[in-house]
Amino acid sequence: MARTSETQPVLIAGAGPVGLIAALALAQRQVPVIVFEAEVRFSHRVRAVRQDADGVTITMETPDGIGEQSGSYLIGADGGRSVVRGELGIEFDGFTYPDDAVNLAGKLARVWKGEADDGLLDLYDRQRRTTNKEFIQA
Repeated sequence: MARTSETQPVLIAGAGPVGLIAALALAQRQVPVIVFEAEVRFSHRVRAVRQDADGVTITMETPDGIGEQSGSYLIGADGGRSVVRGELGIEFDGFTYPDDAVNLAGKLARVWKGEADDGLLDLYDRQRRTTNKEFIQA
């Protein structure tokens, strides 16, 4: 489902290099983002993820207790033991590059703005997995 500029922000779990590069690339394309990490966003840590047809809602641990935040999409850049991937049953193939974040952000911005449909994000996943397999085999 293509979303328009009236939708909620893109959520990013993880403020490492990949998460911050994705946040910057999206912000440069006028897509609102919120980054969650233990050391960023006032010590908010993602603990659970719910996805439905309208987007995604994260449950987070904050200094004031448990809270929720809804968004149009969620980027799981929260490391090798990712809560996001674990909650959604997504495998980690062991490689993430800053270029991946820029590639994903460009595609996600187009989908978020309604310029492309969600199929563009599927293309990102196929491209990334193909590149990683070629790297491993080299």
